[in-house]
Amino acid sequence: MPVITIQGIPRDACSDSQLILLIKAIQSAVSGIAELEIKPDMVTVFMPSDLVRQGLGEEIIVHVTGLIPKRKRTAKVKERLLMAIRDALAAFAKENLRECRLIEVFLLSYEIEAHIGLARSPAD
Repeated sequence: MPVITIQGIPRDACSDSQLILLIKAIQSAVSGIAELEIKPDMVTVFMPSDLVRQGLGEEIIVHVTGLIPKRKRTAKVKERLLMAIRDALAAFAKENLRECRLIEVFLLSYEIEAHIGLARSPAD
């Protein structure tokens, strides 16, 4: 199911409990889109640390991967997904990252053939 990777949040910007609330807000936002047919516990959220501190918190970049294509997951539904994630992050940033000036959310397409191809052994 979907994996959401958030980059650009400084480690010292907020407490662990605030980050956990952010994760739950994102999981809730994603599961709130009925056409996705996803429960909150099916959404994985990662927030890797950045190596450079300069500029952290000013721009938040999100990548959504692993969303398997289904008939109900139309372009409009995917757009709602991206906006829901953006809105959850915007609410978080308003309280915790006052320097944030940009939130971008990207959906990286999931091609089942490409995924299967990566799993093949070299002999195939």
